[in-house]
Amino acid sequence: MKLSLLPLFLFAAISSASPTAFTPQDKTLLVKESVATPHRWTRLGRAPSDHSIRLRIAILQHDFSGLEKALYEISDPDHHRYGGPYVQGGSREILAPNSTSLAFVDGWLAFVRLSRKRPRRSPAKDWVSVNAADIHGCRQMLGYRKPKCILHVPGDVLARTTSYQLPRYLHEHIELASPPQCSRDRREPRATKKNAIGITGFLNEYANIRDLAAFYRDQLPAAVNSTFEAVSVYGGINNQTSAAGEEANLDTQFAFGIAYPTPGIFWSTEGTRHTNEPYLDWLDYILNSHQIPQTISTSYGDDEQTVPFTYARRVCQRFASLAAGVSVLFASGDGGVGDGDSEPAQQCYTNDGKHTRRFIPGFPAVTAVGGTTNIPEISASFSGGGFSDYFARPAYQHKAVSAYLDKLPHKTYDGLFNRAGRGIPDVSAQSRRFQIVWQGERILIGGTSASTPAFAGLVALLNDARLAAGRPALGFLNPMLYKHGAHALNDIVVGSNPGCGTSGFNATQGWDPATGLGTPDFRKLLDVVV
Repeated sequence: MKLSLLPLFLFAAISSASPTAFTPQDKTLLVKESVATPHRWTRLGRAPSDHSIRLRIAILQHDFSGLEKALYEISDPDHHRYGGPYVQGGSREILAPNSTSLAFVDGWLAFVRLSRKRPRRSPAKDWVSVNAADIHGCRQMLGYRKPKCILHVPGDVLARTTSYQLPRYLHEHIELASPPQCSRDRREPRATKKNAIGITGFLNEYANIRDLAAFYRDQLPAAVNSTFEAVSVYGGINNQTSAAGEEANLDTQFAFGIAYPTPGIFWSTEGTRHTNEPYLDWLDYILNSHQIPQTISTSYGDDEQTVPFTYARRVCQRFASLAAGVSVLFASGDGGVGDGDSEPAQQCYTNDGKHTRRFIPGFPAVTAVGGTTNIPEISASFSGGGFSDYFARPAYQHKAVSAYLDKLPHKTYDGLFNRAGRGIPDVSAQSRRFQIVWQGERILIGGTSASTPAFAGLVALLNDARLAAGRPALGFLNPMLYKHGAHALNDIVVGSNPGCGTSGFNATQGWDPATGLGTPDFRKLLDVVV
């Protein structure tokens, strides 16, 4: 498919650009080109703002008519110049834009800073190519109010728009902004033969393949014919005739959908709701496997105090063995600081025989993912968070967590939590109103069981980029996140996670026990890890 022949322009972004985004000329934005949607193309919806593109800008050529005249002369058998030499260098001089056009365009590109990399130019300087740009950045340049993804033929989803704008003063200097060579909705991971993502399934939760296909038809048409590998762990099954599980469907649909076409694995581990989560069984199995996915997401957990300390320590030792080369993500839980209720409840007391009122941290927390809601984002009220009573604060957390505790008013919740404990969560993501397909029906669902597979899908894409660049997978995320990744996360400063008859911990600047370091900015994280 020769996209360059299609009358479609660059998809630019969500809102028109601010006038202050351009050089101090006439800043009025005017439509430069506009076309109707071509036959057989279908509008699908918005493309993600971090969608990577390649933008090419055509600067008005100085004298194309002179080049055209020379071309016809040396190609006309009746002309005296027929068959004569055509000097390439001469064409560059003919096509080269005038110095005013070059100065205006260069000043504009420098001002909007679309890419960190220097633009590439054609020999005649009449084309400027900007690589490693994204749609969010292009909004600053080509403000457009109706972003669309456009589908041409089954399986081809491309980011395009039917209109784009330029500052008034540039119209006489720029001929066009060409369609970018886009990946398919970020759907061309380059290391699919090396990279994979895994989802753990417990408590007889089954991930339904038909529901996944229906979810893909709704939200990711290119993936409709794809599926995942179901693996039995010590007798666990992924029954396709019994009722699908909301949890299993949520986990697989969003983790595999975001990471598509990264191969996905779903482990079904035998166990019931009458026992603790069978982490050791699953860990024994996975650590003896020959091929382990680079990213693993788990949306199940326990209250820390319901797990014997010796068991918890042993499980964490095994997770440490796994995390040495694998990014392991866990939901922080949906109980806020304890029971998720504004009134005191039985769950907010210790079970050590003393019946002491206490916040109840979750277990386990390898890389713990909390939840946010709304735009702008605030902490979800149910976002599990607090401080471990079993495990001391790790060194990588010391600076960030100490800064939070230093700001906490003296004796706040005194005796309700362990000030020296490991802080939870580490990060967060959107956690409400996820639309999935369950038993053939579309439903809305949420919780940290939603934010965790969503975050894991992004981590799988980060691992894809690293592997494609010849670098190792990320492995244990936390030291990197706390040391270098905080600026690549959106700091959440509004909301709290109430429970145990309290208002819980507030979201605030920097790390906090409601939202951790914040929510992912994929483009910034990519710059950090690759």
